[in-house]
Parts: sequence; structure tokens; C-alpha cells
Amino acid sequence: MPTVTVVYVHVPGDHRYDALARRYVETALAHPPGHACRHLVVCQGGPVRHGLFANLAALGEVGFHEHDNSGWDIGAFIAGAAHVSDDIVVCMGGSAYVRRAGWLARMVEVWDVTGPGLYGSLSSYEGRPHLNTTGFWCAPAMLQRYPLPVRRLSDRYAFEHGEFAWWRRLELEGVTVRLATWDGIYEWPQWRTPPDISCRGTQANCLTYFRVNDEYDEHARHDPGERQRLEARVDGRVDPRWAQAEALDAAGSHDAAALIYAELSRQPGRDGGLATYRLGSVCERQGRFGDAASAFVRITGAPTLPVEWRAGAAFHLGRIAEAEGDRSNALARYRDAVRLVPSHRAAWSAIDRLSVMPAIAHFGR
Repeated sequence: MPTVTVVYVHVPGDHRYDALARRYVETALAHPPGHACRHLVVCQGGPVRHGLFANLAALGEVGFHEHDNSGWDIGAFIAGAAHVSDDIVVCMGGSAYVRRAGWLARMVEVWDVTGPGLYGSLSSYEGRPHLNTTGFWCAPAMLQRYPLPVRRLSDRYAFEHGEFAWWRRLELEGVTVRLATWDGIYEWPQWRTPPDISCRGTQANCLTYFRVNDEYDEHARHDPGERQRLEARVDGRVDPRWAQAEALDAAGSHDAAALIYAELSRQPGRDGGLATYRLGSVCERQGRFGDAASAFVRITGAPTLPVEWRAGAAFHLGRIAEAEGDRSNALARYRDAVRLVPSHRAAWSAIDRLSVMPAIAHFGR
């Protein structure tokens, strides 16, 4: 019988992540895994908060590891895997949780039936076909031998759904890579075909859940149109102008990319918000600070958009203000960013840097 460690990623000092951690613990206890396991909590960029996870001891041994938050969740999984000696590591992101008992027993059953490999409980064709990098399981060594550094956010996305994503590298090595649900085991061409998977139907076929599943359920109750748009994105049924704009931007044709993003920004909901954010980023890189600020202000003023987007937009507004020499406005915008997302390290660094500038200037005179 294979042995299992569940690695759970937590960001200390942020009330939102504390609430998510409590949800994970509560749901794991309410819906027992059905197979023996240890837990390793990887704390990102802050001290361990043992009390949040004390009740996990009812399921087995609980350990902790501090990580510097580089590489976001993927960096934490790779760092955590280095401390796992069990046969299987199950990787759970900060918003992960479960809704049905026996979820780990099903994961082990899939492993026993199909053999060691990489298995995901959630799939998406947004960007490129991939297994979502939460609620997945594999041998610890598979994570440790990923050949590229994972330090920046772009490294994290390249790992998950880049052109040479981790799962594709493993498949080329001959490793079994599958989506697993309560009802079946699927190769990648069928990852979006089963019923009631992530962002489809009731979602009851998922072994684990995360923030996108919560958004889908929320839209199902209050905004069926937005629910359909989310499902289309996850299925990869998206407007081809997105790919066109990304290609133009990457090729240096920023004006043409900005025009397309401006058109896409007129769409309702998250799609329009994402296009507005990208429009702001393109304009900022061009030095068109007025147009960039206009786009980012629209993001910060949209309470229905994800808080991470609004914090990111506030951070960009701080950079624009700083580039224009408006230090007080830059500080205010950076403080807006950390008010929205207290763990926003880049904003905190900017606040620290700007806050000491007068003292340094005075000392030099």
C-alpha cells in the first residue's frame, strides 16, 4: 500500500489565506481522506502558524516547512517535495479543499490501477491543455527533477501550461499522465469530456476543488451568463483575438496589441477586466502612462473583479506615479495594493524603499 504526504501551501499573515486554511482543515476532517497520510504545510514568506493546523493531527502527523514564496505555489510544492520520503505527494494550493469523503483513497486507487505517474483532479484548456496545479499527485522525485528554475510568476505559469509544461515533459519521458475523477481515468485528449468536472455541470465529479470552482458555483447562482463564459474559457473556446493580441505584443507590435485589447475590454465581466488589465500593461511598457493609468483605475474601481487583479492594478498605478516623480501618490497606491493583498511583497518593498528616501537624502546633505 503506497504511503502519502499531502503538501498544503499557506501564506501566513493574510486573513484571506487564514480563512482558506481553516476551510481546508474543516473539509478534510468533515470528509475523511479514507487513506492514511501525513501533512506538510509549506508556509510562504512568513513564520509558521501552528494553531491553524492543529486539528489536522487527527488525520496523522503534521509537519511544517518555511519557504521564501519564490515560484508561488509551484515553488512551494517543489521545495516541499524535497522533504517528502513517502511514495506519493499530493499537492494542495492555498484555496484547495474537498467535498466528499474518500478523496485520498480514490487517488491511491487510481495509482494502484494505472501505476505511478502524474494525476490531476482538475483540468483546463485555457491557454493550453493542462492539469490544474492544485489537487494533483505524483512521486516526489517527479517534482524535484523539473529542469528549470521556478522563481517568478512567469516561471510558475510556464510550469503549469507553457508550451513545454511540466506534464508534457513527463509524458515525453514515458510517464503516465492522467485526469482522474470519481468515475474515470482519462488521457489528455479527453480531459474536458467527462460530465460534472471542473467548471461543468454540478462539478460533483471532482476529487478536489479550488477558487475557480467557487467562482463557477457563484455564477451558477447569480449570473448564468458569466458561468457560461467561464466554462467556455476553461474549455478553450475563446475569442481568437486574445491569441492574436498576445502574439503581437510578444513580437513587439505593442500598438496593434493595445488596439485589440481595447476592443476586448468592452466585453462584460472578467474577460473585459482581463483585457483592460493587459491594455494597461502594454501602455505602461510603451511609456503611455496616461492611457495605462486610465486602464488600471478602471480595474481598481471594479469590486467584482478578483482582489489580486485590483491589488496588481494599484501596484502598477504606484509604479506609474513613481515614474512621473509623484512620490506621495506612488506611496498611496502601493499602500492600496497591500491593503487589498497584505502579502503583496513587491508593494511592501516599494513602500519600504520610498519611506526611507527622505532620511537618506537628508543624511547626504
